[in-house]
This record gives sequence, C-alpha cells and structure tokens, in this order.
Amino acid sequence: MFSNCARRLELLYRRQVSRKCGLHGRPNFTKNNYKVTRGHFGYLEEGHILYFQKLLGDARVLTDLSDLENYNVDRYTQVRAKVSSQQRGL
Repeated sequence: MFSNCARRLELLYRRQVSRKCGLHGRPNFTKNNYKVTRGHFGYLEEGHILYFQKLLGDARVLTDLSDLENYNVDRYTQVRAKVSSQQRGL
C-alpha cells in the first residue's frame, strides 16, 4: 500500500511540474505567463562587457547565451527571463 501511495504522489508531482514547465523542465518565459513590461532600465552594452572582462579576466565573464540560461530561472523554477544579444532600436 505504501508504494502505491508513493507512486500516486510521484505522478501527481510530475503532472504539476509538467504543467508549469516548458521543454526540458524549464518554466515558460515570464512574459508568456504574466503581463510584464520592462522598466526604464539601462541596457548592457559592449563597453560594459569589456569593462568586466578587464576587471575580472575573460574566463570569469560569461558571454555565451547558452551559458546564461541556467542563471535566468528563479530558485523556485516559476519564472524564466529571456536574454537576447540583439541591440535595441533607437
């Protein structure tokens, strides 16, 4: 009986996780789940990246977008930010 209850709980948990997560167990982008508009914040520009590379060294600054994906999910895996390398339109 215990194994049957444990199995049901496991299936229920997986179902709940799969509902809130997209592919690969990651949550959907925040902008797809909530009406969120970006505030009037600055943008990361090439000069900022060069400054941190000079300060910390090239090996300690992540510039590959695939390396940044894990840092854009909150600790509760509820929301995920989107990073793009596109420059903003002026």
